[in-house]
Amino acid sequence: MLKTFTNFFREEEGQGISEYAAVLAFVSLLIITVFHFTQGGLATAISQSHSSIVNQIDRLNNATANANPT
Repeated sequence: MLKTFTNFFREEEGQGISEYAAVLAFVSLLIITVFHFTQGGLATAISQSHSSIVNQIDRLNNATANANPT
């Protein structure tokens, strides 16, 4: 039983998971900080970019449908 606990604390497999969690937490805090300091400007830019991409895809789909009527 003591050997099991000793092996548990010596293994480093869980170390990778905790490092990923720490990086994820750091990136999350960084994103929250950026959104906070841009006061919605970044969210607006992302929304406009998304809308532009969707509109371009719609135009391509319509052009393709009109060019190849079946």
